[in-house]
Amino acid sequence: MSQFNLRFLIAIPIIILLAYFIGQSVSASPFIVITIVMSIVSAILTFQNPENGLIFLVYSMLLSPEIPIGNVPGRPVAIRVDDVLIIIVFVAWLAHISVQKDWKGFLITPFDKLLIGLTALYIVSTSWGIFEGRINPLKGFFYALKYIEYFILYWITVNVLVTESVINRSMRAGLITCLIVTVYVYAMMPSHMRASAPFDKVGGEPASLGGYYLIIFSILISLLLHADTTASVIIPAIVLLCVFAPFVRTLSRASYLAIVPLTLSILFFTKKRKVMYALILIGSVIFLPIIAPTLTNDAMKRINETFTADSSGSYKSVNVSVGRRITDQSALDRIFSWKMVAREKLMRSPFTFLFGNGVTGVGFIDGQFFSNLGEIGVIGILMFYGLIIKIFLFAKRVYMESSRPMAQGLSLALMATVVGLLTQSISTNTFIIVRIMEPFWFLTGLVVAIHTLQEQPATTQTDRAPA
Repeated sequence: MSQFNLRFLIAIPIIILLAYFIGQSVSASPFIVITIVMSIVSAILTFQNPENGLIFLVYSMLLSPEIPIGNVPGRPVAIRVDDVLIIIVFVAWLAHISVQKDWKGFLITPFDKLLIGLTALYIVSTSWGIFEGRINPLKGFFYALKYIEYFILYWITVNVLVTESVINRSMRAGLITCLIVTVYVYAMMPSHMRASAPFDKVGGEPASLGGYYLIIFSILISLLLHADTTASVIIPAIVLLCVFAPFVRTLSRASYLAIVPLTLSILFFTKKRKVMYALILIGSVIFLPIIAPTLTNDAMKRINETFTADSSGSYKSVNVSVGRRITDQSALDRIFSWKMVAREKLMRSPFTFLFGNGVTGVGFIDGQFFSNLGEIGVIGILMFYGLIIKIFLFAKRVYMESSRPMAQGLSLALMATVVGLLTQSISTNTFIIVRIMEPFWFLTGLVVAIHTLQEQPATTQTDRAPA
């Protein structure tokens, strides 16, 4: 028997098995096949040039479907295609740099120690919870992995964005993604459903899209204030006007609350066009109800539901100020779940007080501070918020030291984003939501990369090849 025939006979059962697997996957979930195909494509592109893999990730942040992987009590366990792509791109990037003779090593950044410390804490606390039988292994593993994935995305970003051309390409990809999402939301509006991102459950995850638009607002406003050309004024201004209505249609109260300190923080810190920006803010508050009465009424109605909705659950109301009582059931559920974490879950043992119950170890707690407090304990809280504060202070330093418009705009945007997301996270698990955290950590990596690029001599910038 010839060698060709032997190979053919061996290939036949493999092809049949592969065809059967693909057929079963398509019938069960077409997104599994999409994930496999996209993973192969992203791996090849990243190995050839890591810039391509990063651009691939930028598009996937808001444009990837969700794949359910198991039914367990409490939080549903699902992954998105971009969860897989981050790991694939990371591995392909490592493979790429392993064969590069001129590779100069990983870029050391100001946040590495805290990121590594938090990664270790997520692993240890979750593993301990699984060992004690308090955490479902599948659920704990995948939710802990999400936190770690965001750190990986940050490390990929700062090590791949090593030239201005790559930075510009990634920003264009982010702009195109934003426009696609916004067109999708406008297409949803006639149905009067709450706005949501593509592939999200319609009307089911408004805070995710609201948090994403908070980041977009920060970037657009900051770039607009520091624009030095006609094009850099017109483009952010047009996009800013386009995304306002979709943001309002999320009907996310946490996002509404966050937009106030976000815009005011930009006013406080900006070195450019402060008076003009202040006048625009005042004019918006005065004339918006006249220009867009329907959007204004929708937003006010949603806010008032916090104090006027009927309580149908076991919790009736909570005083928040003289003459104001929270009666909305979702808001009440948050408040009493916070009390449960502080009084019961945290005090279970000295270990849980210091290191927490592990990721998912306290169930679903809608509010980042108390969710973190229950999952990674007091030490985790100090590390986590220490990291966020350090990011803010780093962005502030970059903003004060930079003279280039893009560096100023993006660093100011990162400062405002931190303020906005911290506010939103009071009543939302902002810092684990994929649609928010991937853009956030990408923006953080972008600012670090720009700062690193500015500090390098011109010869070093041109000679250094992408990692």
